[in-house]
Amino acid sequence: MDYRKITAIVPLLKLEKIETELRKHGITAMSISQVEGVGDYKNLYAENEKVVSSKIEIFAMASDTEEICQTIIHAAHTGMDEDGIIAVLPVEKFYHIKDEK
Repeated sequence: MDYRKITAIVPLLKLEKIETELRKHGITAMSISQVEGVGDYKNLYAENEKVVSSKIEIFAMASDTEEICQTIIHAAHTGMDEDGIIAVLPVEKFYHIKDEK
């Protein structure tokens, strides 16, 4: 099976909308964490300029990757620098621990 890892870093305020839209498209398995960093958008009110964001990680079949990415893009898009980023990486191996394989 051909898998991809989709990582999206998006504003905290967009997380609920993105989750809702992904669920509407049948995507229910994802990891979500809070991250901080500096990129195109900086928090000029913070001494270190770091922005707190949400990171969404999804392992999906390669054939589903474009639909998932477009769902995230449409849910998060405002046209501003702080809209976030998405990276898609190939997965060399994928194991289900419960199957011991």
